[in-house]
Amino acid sequence: MTLNHIVDQTRRALTWIHRHIREYGGDPQHLYPSGSSAGGHLVGMLLAGGWQADYGVPETAMRGALPISGLFDLRPLLPTHINGWMNLDEAAAIRNSPKFQLPKTGGELVVSYGALETAEFARQSKEYLAAWTGQNLPGRFVEAPGKNHFDVVLELGQPGTPLYQAIVDLMGLSQ
Repeated sequence: MTLNHIVDQTRRALTWIHRHIREYGGDPQHLYPSGSSAGGHLVGMLLAGGWQADYGVPETAMRGALPISGLFDLRPLLPTHINGWMNLDEAAAIRNSPKFQLPKTGGELVVSYGALETAEFARQSKEYLAAWTGQNLPGRFVEAPGKNHFDVVLELGQPGTPLYQAIVDLMGLSQ
């Protein structure tokens, strides 16, 4: 399975949700994807511009998003063992890097990573947010103090934590 295929599957899943969410009491114009690590990368690829028309999804379907500890520029992976299964060349790395596929319009982006994560996750998150806001798109950073790459996402389910409050605020939910 290629990364192109995984990105396609993610976009098809969002398309299905957009088409069927009313059947479950949801609003197709209020979608808020979130994911951690590889899921953060895939959230970025959902936010990317240019694919929506091919899948029949309006560019405005996602009101906001919360990628956590994602990889938004895959080029640093090219010389690593991880690229053994990914099999990316420079063009594929750029094509699958959210940082280089920014939309022209978009909802609010809330980016986070654990304070105890590696410098690379911090760098990638900061640069993606800077690229996003550099396109005059709304975005902000939310701290996750004392969290590492594996436990940062757990804050989403813990009332009172910065990430929990960020997703509640992003979605306009009351507590």
